[in-house]
Formats: sequence, C-alpha cells, structure tokens
Amino acid sequence: MLGRLVSMTDSFASQFNPEHNQDIIKILCLDNYHMTIAFVLISCDLGSEESIIEQLKSIVNVKEVQGIFGAYDILTKVESSSTYDLKEIVMQKIRKIPDVRSTLTLTCIEGQE
Repeated sequence: MLGRLVSMTDSFASQFNPEHNQDIIKILCLDNYHMTIAFVLISCDLGSEESIIEQLKSIVNVKEVQGIFGAYDILTKVESSSTYDLKEIVMQKIRKIPDVRSTLTLTCIEGQE
C-alpha cells in the first residue's frame, strides 16, 4: 500500500515544481499523519535548571517542561513529525543547550496512549 501511495504521489508531484514535492507528499499523507511523541529526561549542571527550562520552552516542538527530583533534573515532552525530526531536535537543539550533561529519550508507542 505504501509503495503504491509513494508511486502515485511521485507521479502526481512530478507535474509540479520539484522544489515543492515534499510539500505535496505531506498534503497527500495528512489522513494518516501521526506525531512522534517522546519524553526526554535531562540531566544538567547544578543550579542551571531554571535557565535550561526557559530555553526549552522556546523550542517549538517542546510541548511541556517540568523540573523533577531524582536521577534526572528536567522532564520534557517533545512532538515531531517523524523520528528523524525527533532525533534532530534532541541532538541539535536540546543537547546543545549549555549546561545540559546528558539526555534519555523515551519514544512513545503509537496507539498506546
């Protein structure tokens, strides 16, 4: 089914500007569109929690942020359009915040909400 959808999408998209193919594919797949949801546990340097929480709130895909007690200091809920995008958010945005020491990403199982 997916192969057929991709080939139909490719032939439809080829009639348009190649720069817009990805946008057309996204539009055609909206019926089966699901967000990738993950909880990211963050360990940070002592005293940097409030600063990191404020920086996390400015990331569009971060939906919730909460300071916590235990082995980790911050719990964050992240939503993205794909697991690839999720990886990019964690690696390129969250882990690059100064004073973040480590992260543990827990990806949710679709359909088990």
